[in-house]
Amino acid sequence: MGISTKFPLQTGHPSLDLVNSEVIRRNKRIDLFSTIDDVYEWLSQLEQWDHISPIINTLDGQVLLEGISHIRTTLRQQFEQIAKGQIVSDSFVILMEQYIAKAPFTYVWKGPLVALPIGEPMAQLYSYIAFDALTLLAEGKLQQLTHCSNPECILLYIDGSGRRKWCSMQICGNRQKVAKHQKNKPTKK
Repeated sequence: MGISTKFPLQTGHPSLDLVNSEVIRRNKRIDLFSTIDDVYEWLSQLEQWDHISPIINTLDGQVLLEGISHIRTTLRQQFEQIAKGQIVSDSFVILMEQYIAKAPFTYVWKGPLVALPIGEPMAQLYSYIAFDALTLLAEGKLQQLTHCSNPECILLYIDGSGRRKWCSMQICGNRQKVAKHQKNKPTKK
């Protein structure tokens, strides 16, 4: 997926993209969900937005903002631990399964067969995100989760090659290369 100006690292995995909706700028943690419109903009970038938007649009904006922030905090805590080499906790898996159980999936034909959670709107959103997190776990992708090598960056990404250093070249890679070049540049007298 391309890089959004608002949301810098979109991976196509809603659980990871949600975690990456917080960034560091000028040594301050910035929540990219400062308004409900930011949340709607982020949600509209999800692959299945057309299928889940009727669900989301029934939610009160403040409830949605608080709910999305809550699940992001839960995911960030676990994903950061995984990126540090720790195993996925059983309590995390159980919590994700509980989210899915509150809004289990049904399948509808929309051209391709689409899995949609059913239940209360917020439970549906949690289920959708939790299912993605557990899918990443089942596919072994969470074990490839890593932090960006830029110490001033909190973005996480899946490194399938084991050689990647930056969240993206456009965000941190080029900045670090320019900084290194400036540092090694001979000074003029």
